[in-house]
Amino acid sequence: MTTFVPRFAIILLVLFALSGSAMAQNPSCLDARDGFPSCAIDVDNGGMVGVGTATPEALLDVRGDAFFAPNDCDIDGSGSVDIHDILAVLDFIAGRVTPTAGSFASHDVTGDGRVSLDDVGFCLQRFGGADPLVAKQAIEAGYGMTGPSSFQVSAGMQVNGDATMLGNVTVGSSTAESSLSVFGSIVQRGSLLHADYVFEPGYELESIDEHAVFMQRHKHLPAVPARKVDASGLEVVEFGAHQRGILEELEKAHLYIAALHETVARQAERLARLEAAISEKK
Repeated sequence: MTTFVPRFAIILLVLFALSGSAMAQNPSCLDARDGFPSCAIDVDNGGMVGVGTATPEALLDVRGDAFFAPNDCDIDGSGSVDIHDILAVLDFIAGRVTPTAGSFASHDVTGDGRVSLDDVGFCLQRFGGADPLVAKQAIEAGYGMTGPSSFQVSAGMQVNGDATMLGNVTVGSSTAESSLSVFGSIVQRGSLLHADYVFEPGYELESIDEHAVFMQRHKHLPAVPARKVDASGLEVVEFGAHQRGILEELEKAHLYIAALHETVARQAERLARLEAAISEKK
C-alpha cells in the first residue's frame, strides 16, 4: 500500500531538519574539539573573526596568546636554506620581485607581517644551521626592525659597502641631537692621518714669508684643503685630510715659534752684550 505524503509536509520536514542541523553546528561559531570552550572561534555578521571572543572588534581579533611560526626560508624549494634564498629576500626588499599575496607570504619568513632586514637576518641564521625558533629569537633579541623606519642593533654591526642614512644618526644613545650624534670616542683608521713628517730632516719647511704670501693669495692655509662645495652649494669636507692638514699647520707653526724664539734669544743676548759694553765706556 502506498502512503501519500503531501508536498508541503515534505517541505516542512526538510526545513525542520536543516534548522536542527544549523542549531547544532552553528556555522558562524566553532567549538573546541571536546566542546569546551564553546564558540572558540566566532565570525560575526560583518565577517570579523574572533578567537577567544564572540564580539570581535577587528577583522581578526585574538584574545590571548598568539604564535606565528616562521617559515623555513627555503624560498626556492631546494630542500635547504642557501645563498639563493637570502638573495631572494633581498630582491623582494629591493623591489625586484613582483609583490603578490603569495610572494609576500613566502618572503615574510619571520611571520611578522612585513618583508624587511629581519627576514634577511633570519635566513642568515638558518643558513648557519640555527633552528627556526632559535633563529627567530636571535633576530628579536639581537637586531631587527623595531618600527616601519627603525632598525635596532644591540650587538655589533658591520657594513662592507655603501650605507645611506636618511635621517639623524645617533651612536651610544637613544636621543638624536643632530644629523650625527656620537656619545663616546670616535676612531678613524687611514693611511695618512698624522703630520709628524714635518719634523723629519728631509721636510722642506717654507719660510714664514712664503707661508704668508700663500695664505694671502689663496685664502687658506697651505696644508689645509681648499673649500669645496657640491652641486647644491653645500660645503664638502674629507675629515681625514682636513684634520691632517690642520695638524700639519699647527706643527709648522710650532716650528716657526721655536725658530723665532731662538732668534729673539740670540738678539736678546747680543743686546745685553752691547748694553754692557756701553756701560763700561761710560
